[in-house]
This record gives sequence, structure tokens and C-alpha cells, in this order.
Amino acid sequence: MLEIQSVHKSFQDVSILSDISLSVRQGDFFSIVGPSGCGKSTLLRIIAGLESSDEGSLKWCGRSMSNQPAHRRPFNMVFQRYALFPHMTVQENVGFGPSVKGWSPSDLKTAVDDALHLVQMDDYRRRRVDTLSGGQQQRVALARAIANKPEVLLLDEPMSALDQKLRESMRIELLRIQRRLGITFIMVTHDQEEALTMSDRIAILSQGRIEQCGTPEEIYRSPKTEFVANFVGAINHVRVGGGVLYLRPEDLELSRSGFDHDEDFHQGLTGTVREILFKGAVTDFAIDIPTQNGSGRPLMVQKPSSIRHELVVGDPVFVRWRRGAELKLQGEIHG
Repeated sequence: MLEIQSVHKSFQDVSILSDISLSVRQGDFFSIVGPSGCGKSTLLRIIAGLESSDEGSLKWCGRSMSNQPAHRRPFNMVFQRYALFPHMTVQENVGFGPSVKGWSPSDLKTAVDDALHLVQMDDYRRRRVDTLSGGQQQRVALARAIANKPEVLLLDEPMSALDQKLRESMRIELLRIQRRLGITFIMVTHDQEEALTMSDRIAILSQGRIEQCGTPEEIYRSPKTEFVANFVGAINHVRVGGGVLYLRPEDLELSRSGFDHDEDFHQGLTGTVREILFKGAVTDFAIDIPTQNGSGRPLMVQKPSSIRHELVVGDPVFVRWRRGAELKLQGEIHG
């Protein structure tokens, strides 16, 4: 287990991380998520030993790592821009770490062969990396890290340079590799969908502090603060009877003609379709509700596009939601 206790970090009197405490279980795929500038990459560099913390401790399986330099930690890092050697071939890049460590030729060959096979790059071993696509370079960067036999693999925005379709396929590949190796992966990303689909557990950072840590379902269905609810998905603020309810767009139902009375549902909101946004697998409906707070923010309703509808912009609609669908935020709510 990786244990991070009370880590603080400042640069030129500007606080970057404040009282960070986390536990990462051995063998987990753990994601650190947050907006740009929240401190997540700094935290990853502290774990890697590339930055030192001002305060706090870091332990791996009970051994202190706080004073260990990066090359003495059983961790390897895949950087955002991969940091490959362009003048080397694929196999030379992958074997660089073990060769520097003085591995025997047979051990070096086995490590390189195994790593290239794992990332499905066997046929590219003699190619220079500057002739490869972005997805292929990412696989080489992973193989280079894996060849060193780390106990923890650190990934800093590993898919940020890839297009959307390639990102989606690489998510599956990363999960396959992690499950096959059985080692701990710690990934930094600002992409909340990436974190939800890949992680065993997620830590949400905001302004250098941990807002919440939990499983993807806990983060999405039981956010502790409005920041978490908004950052990981979308949320509606629905004013009912002098109070405010917080609902995910997919938990709302729409009807052009109204609903039959049902004790299992909240009823009573009427509005007008402002926009219909087709997104492929899902369709978003922006609904103006006159009884809301006048902020101009529409109610968002999301439905599978496979469910046909005949709504058009300007149509009057009725909105309902099942009782118990409301999110129970624990932190302070604004708006």
C-alpha cells in the first residue's frame, strides 16, 4: 500500500498542495483527478521523487520513500509527452532503463521482449520512435516503463496527446495491461470520464486539497460537495417547496402530454424546450423552467438517443423524477 500523509508543497510562497493524505491499495488502478492547476501533477511528481514535499511523509508497503531519490524508488513514470529518445529504435528505448542498471544481456532481452509483447509492439522493435504515430509512441513509453519491473506505474495525463477515438481504445489497452501485470497504476488526468471508466478508486483535487476520495460510483452517486458533483458529471439545481434538490440529467423524465399520478415520482414542473442537443448515443434537452430562480440556467435532461421523441424547440413539456434520485451532498452548496 502507498501511504501519503499530510503532504504540503509551496512554490515561492504560493500553496500548491495542502494537507494531502491518501492511501492507495496495492494492485489498484487509482486516478487523481482535477482541473488544470489544482496540483495533481505536482503530487504525482512528489510520489515519483522528482519533487520534494515541504512537509509530510510517503511510504510504500511500510517503507519510507520520503528521502529516497527517484531512481531508488520502485516506481516508474510515463510522462505526458512520453519523453522517448527520438534517435533510438523502439527496442533501444524500451531496454534503456535495464541496460543502465546493468542487467545481464539475457535478462535485458527477456524484459524487452515481454514488454513489447504486452503492448503489442513486437513488429516495431527496429523502427525509430520518431516514425511512429502518437498511439504507438504511447505504447513504447508504457513498454519502457514496464521493462524496469516497477511495483508502481505512474501516468501523467497519458492520453492527452491522442484524438478521441484513440483515447477510447487506449483506455481498454491500459486496463488490459494493468490487469495482466497486477501492479499498482496511479494516473493523473483532468478527464473525469477517463477516471470513471478505468479506476478502482478516484481522488478529486481542487485548489491543492482533496475534495473526495472513493470508488467511481461513490464519487458520481454520492458526491460530498457541489464541486465534485459538477466536475464529475453534470448536476441540476431544482427548487421545490422552498428547498433545493440536486439531480443528474439522466434521472429526469420528460413528457409532452404529462404523466399519470405515481407516488414513486415527484411531479409538478412544467417548462419549455430551449435546445435539443444530439450527441450520438445520448440526447440532451435544455428545458426552461419559469418557477426556478431566474438565473437563466436551463434544466438539463439526458436520454438515450435510441428512445425516439417528437419534441422540437419551443414545445411545452412536463418534468418528473423518481423519489430518492436526489443527490445528498454533504458540503456547502452555492447557487
